[in-house]
Amino acid sequence: MLAGAQPQLCVRSLGPGPCSSPESFAFLNTELTYNVGMVIDNVCVSSPDWSRYCSATTNSTGESARIGAFGSGSMAADSLELHVTDLPPNTFGYFIVGTAPRLVANPGGSQGNLSVAGAIGRFQHILQSSSSGVVQMPVDWSTLPWLGGAPAIVLPGQTWNFQYYHRDRINSLPVTNFSDGLSITLAP
Repeated sequence: MLAGAQPQLCVRSLGPGPCSSPESFAFLNTELTYNVGMVIDNVCVSSPDWSRYCSATTNSTGESARIGAFGSGSMAADSLELHVTDLPPNTFGYFIVGTAPRLVANPGGSQGNLSVAGAIGRFQHILQSSSSGVVQMPVDWSTLPWLGGAPAIVLPGQTWNFQYYHRDRINSLPVTNFSDGLSITLAP
């Protein structure tokens, strides 16, 4: 485990999966609000160097969307998967990435706050949250979105900032919102 990283939760996976025994996962530097009885299967983490930043604005569920990661911050392992919880169920959105963290309140009239800055890229995968308000997406470091019109050059030691942008409805009106931010420093 990385110096200073304290796991706050560790749960054993319920079946055979991609991780070596014991199959477990841990969230680092984050607070979890999973409902009791939620089953999570076939997931693990190998202590990536990541941290959440910027508070997200409450969405129509009464909660704020929370971003996290499973897998490794190692480029060689190429096993990082982003996930977001506490989204409105069955809504569409996508991940964005930037080279710097920064708080921009209500960009373009959004309900939420933009937490990525610098050169910004948008992942092309449009995702739909599950009925429990969760999305997941693997990160392929070799195909990060183009940033500011130039291809992303990804190297160990760099820090990348991720966020999830999603649709929502408040008082029957269509709005948009964001998750909090996630900063990941890459290892070789």
